[in-house]
Amino acid sequence: AAAFSLDYQGHISPLSTVRVSADAGATARCFEWSPAAADTLVAAASDKSLVTVTVKAESSTPSSLVGERKLGAAVRAISWSRKGKQLVVGDDLGKVIQMKPELDIVRSTMPPDSCTIPNPAVVGLCWMTTTEFLVVYGNQAAKDVQATIMITKKDKPVTWTELPDLGYGSPQAQTAPALTALCLLEWNALLTTSSRSPDVSVVGKAAETWQVWVPDELHQAALPTNAATAETFPVGAELDFSASETLVLTADGTKRAPPSPIVCILTTDGLLMAYHAVLLRTGAVSMQIPRKAVNPSSVRVGAKPAGTGGQTVAAAPAAPGAPAAAPPPAPASTVQRSLFGAPTRATAAAAPAAIGRSPAAGSTARAARCCAHLLAQCETARTPDAAGSLFGAAPAAAPAATAAAAAKAAAAAAASAAAAADAAKAEKQRKLVEDRGKVNILLQEVQNEATALVDEMARMREITSATRPTIEQIEREMKVEETNKLHEINGYVREMEEEERRNERMLKTATIRVADRLRMVEEAGEGVGALATMRKDYDYDREESLSQLQRRVTSARTSMAEVQKELTRMRNAPESPQVLSIGCEMDV
Repeated sequence: AAAFSLDYQGHISPLSTVRVSADAGATARCFEWSPAAADTLVAAASDKSLVTVTVKAESSTPSSLVGERKLGAAVRAISWSRKGKQLVVGDDLGKVIQMKPELDIVRSTMPPDSCTIPNPAVVGLCWMTTTEFLVVYGNQAAKDVQATIMITKKDKPVTWTELPDLGYGSPQAQTAPALTALCLLEWNALLTTSSRSPDVSVVGKAAETWQVWVPDELHQAALPTNAATAETFPVGAELDFSASETLVLTADGTKRAPPSPIVCILTTDGLLMAYHAVLLRTGAVSMQIPRKAVNPSSVRVGAKPAGTGGQTVAAAPAAPGAPAAAPPPAPASTVQRSLFGAPTRATAAAAPAAIGRSPAAGSTARAARCCAHLLAQCETARTPDAAGSLFGAAPAAAPAATAAAAAKAAAAAAASAAAAADAAKAEKQRKLVEDRGKVNILLQEVQNEATALVDEMARMREITSATRPTIEQIEREMKVEETNKLHEINGYVREMEEEERRNERMLKTATIRVADRLRMVEEAGEGVGALATMRKDYDYDREESLSQLQRRVTSARTSMAEVQKELTRMRNAPESPQVLSIGCEMDV
C-alpha cells in the first residue's frame, strides 16, 4: 500500500480487496494487522465471521486464507500479542477468546462477577504482556464503560483489577462505545481514546500495578470543541514513531526532549489532530523508528474498476476568461514530504492549507499548550474560492443564482432525509417493542417448562423418600445373609439421587443457554427472524432434554416398581429367602 499527498492528480483505486464474509448483507466490524507479518491481518464481520488472510498485492492472487471461523457472537475488538503468535478477540456477549492465527481456540473467558454493565459486550481490548490484558466492557445503553485488567496465569484462576478512572463517558456523546489502546509498552504505558470522551487517557504500570495516570491540565491531550463549542470525539487513533526532530518544550528553548512518538487522532468534526507523546524520565528508551525513503517510481495504485474509471482526482476546469492554472512545480530532490504532502520545516511557511478546519476559539490555545501539532488548517480548504479544492486544483466559478438553487435543493434534500430517518427510527422502535413482547412470551414459556421439570424432580424425590424407610425396616427383619442384597437396593437409591442432581444441573445449563440467547437477540436487535431461529433451536434443545428426562423417569419408575414388588414378596415369605434380583437400566 502507499500513501498519497493531497495534490496527487492520478486515479486512486485499491491494490487489493478482501471479503470478510460470504454473506452479502454482512459488514466489516474491525480488523488488526499482525505485528509479526506485515502482510497478514485478522478481520471480523457483523455475521459473526472471523478470518485471517495474507494480502499479496504483488501476486496475481491478491490474498490467501490463513484461517476462518464463525463464532457464537459478532466480534467487536481484536488485539495481537506483541510477537504476533496469538491473538484475542472480544464479542457481543462479553467473552474474551484467545486464538492462534489459524483461529484455533486456545481458551475463552466470560466477564467477571464484578462487572456492573448489564448485558456487557467487549468494546475495547489490548494484549499488553504475556499474562495481562486490558478488557473494556460496555453496551449501547450504558453511559459509561467498565475497564479492567485481566490476568491469566498458568494453572491459576483468572484475576481482575478494575480501572475506574478509565470509564468516563461524556453526556454529549451519541456514538456506540469503543475504546482504542495505543501501546507504548517500552515505557510501560498505554494511550487510550474512547468514542465517548474527548480526552486521551494514559494507563501506566508502576510497582507491578497498572493504573490510570492523570497529567496536569497543561499537558493533557484533549480534543478541541467545534464551532458551536460542542465537544468532539475521536473516530480513530494511531501512533507514528518516525519523528526525527528534537522537541522544544519551553519558550526560551532551555528544556528539550528527544524525538517522541506522535499520536494522530481523527475527530468527529473532521479534524486530524497530532500530539507529541513525551516521557521526561531520565534514561527513557527511545521509541523512534527511522522512516524509509520512498522511491516515487515504485508507487502503484490498483486497476480502475470496470465502468467507473476509478477514483480519479483531476483538476477542475478553470473559470471562463481565467488563465489556465499552471501545473504544480516538481519538488526538488532535496525536499522531502510528509505522509500528507506537507514540506519539511524549511518550506513549511509556504505550505497551503489542506486538512480539516481550525479549532474553535479558546480550544486552540489549549491544544497548543498540549504540544498539539495540527497538521494543516482548513478554514481556507472549506472555502474553495479562496484556496482551491482539497487536492490543490482550482475550482470553477459558480454563478450566485446557481449557488442559491443548489443551497435550496440541498436544504430540501436534508429535510427529506431527516423525515425519512425519523420514519425509519419510529418503525425500528415499533419493531423493537413488538420483538420484546415476543421475547417475554418465549421467556414465560421457558419458565413454565422449567417449573414442570422441577415438579417432576420433586416427585422423584418423594419416591426416594418413601422407599428408604421400607428398605431400612426390611433390613432389620431379614437375616444377615440377605443384607448384601439390601445394600444393592440402597445403592440403587443413591444412583437415583445422583440422577436427580444431574437433572438439576441439566436444568441450570438449559436456563443459562436460553438466557444467553435472549440477551444476544435483545442486544443485537436482530428482530423477528432472529427470534424464529432461536425458537427453532430452543424447541430442538427442549424436546431433546425432555425426551432424555422422560426416559430416565420411566426407567426409574419401572425399577422402583420392581423393587416394591420384590420387597413385598420377601416380606410375605421371610422363612424362605430368595435371591433378590433387580433389573435397572439407567439412560445417562
